[in-house]
Amino acid sequence: MKTLKLVVFVGAIFAGFFVRSQIIQASIVAEPRKVMMLATDVALEANANGVVSSRFLAVVATDYYYNIKNNLNYNYSTSSLKITLNNVVREETKNSNTKLRPKGQQYWSGEKPDSPNVNSLTPFILENDFKHNMPASPVYGGEIFDNALLEVVRMSNSKTNKDYTNIEKWSGENVITRPEGFWQDELYKNVKKYKLTQEQYAYAQMILAQAISDSYLEAWKVKYKYWTSSPKSSDDRVSVYVKNPNHPFYVSEYAVTAYVANSLLSVMFPMDAENFINLAKDSSLSRLMAGVNFSYDIEEGKNLGQAIGKYIINNQSLKALR
Repeated sequence: MKTLKLVVFVGAIFAGFFVRSQIIQASIVAEPRKVMMLATDVALEANANGVVSSRFLAVVATDYYYNIKNNLNYNYSTSSLKITLNNVVREETKNSNTKLRPKGQQYWSGEKPDSPNVNSLTPFILENDFKHNMPASPVYGGEIFDNALLEVVRMSNSKTNKDYTNIEKWSGENVITRPEGFWQDELYKNVKKYKLTQEQYAYAQMILAQAISDSYLEAWKVKYKYWTSSPKSSDDRVSVYVKNPNHPFYVSEYAVTAYVANSLLSVMFPMDAENFINLAKDSSLSRLMAGVNFSYDIEEGKNLGQAIGKYIINNQSLKALR
């Protein structure tokens, strides 16, 4: 049932947007990497936010996989992908409502927050039976909050050259340095290393893209439940090295997506599990060192990501590819 719903959903997004070749022998299905990179370039040019770009990449990866699986040929082009991205944007901005946002120093107060209406979006994999006991964000001005704030002050002002390099790798300035782009690059490295078939790669690319998109949705649900502000808004001593995100901060989407990606890739490529967990740790730590997340944003993001990863592995009966 879930597969059928997903095919219908993706089909609706793409209906009329991709031009099927009239001459089959002249139509060439691009390899998965080329399709994903073309889609990434489109999202980059549009400056799409994380929810939109991850969802867009998941739609493209899903459509591509089913074309490969069913021996269908499509001509992916920049213009057709732009139309698809615009359709995803319309879906994401529909019924947007931030009138009920709370007021006060402890709450995020930016203008036009990114993707506040994710509850209206349908996940790719996660069903209603996905449950995770997400604790409330620590009380503003309480002991946990104050200790965490002092930690951000200390760590953000003691960055080493290695920390700067790691922060820049995960800067989040665009789709390439955000989770939806980075983890696809890591997948591709293993695809080349283990010489996966085109269909194996297309499948792994789809599952990873869908999982990261669903992870963004789950993280955003928490963000817009608590509307927490940044460390910098509570203490000017925090040294912020990257642009502050345009959304609330609890929980860290970098931690959520990192531990989802780590879970899935470690199953698909068990020989490289140590590398994936180290990357997940680096991704999460980069946000603390950059001064944009508290340690509890990261820790609870990690817990949520591990729960999502476990659910998807079981739901999809995910197995090792190599």
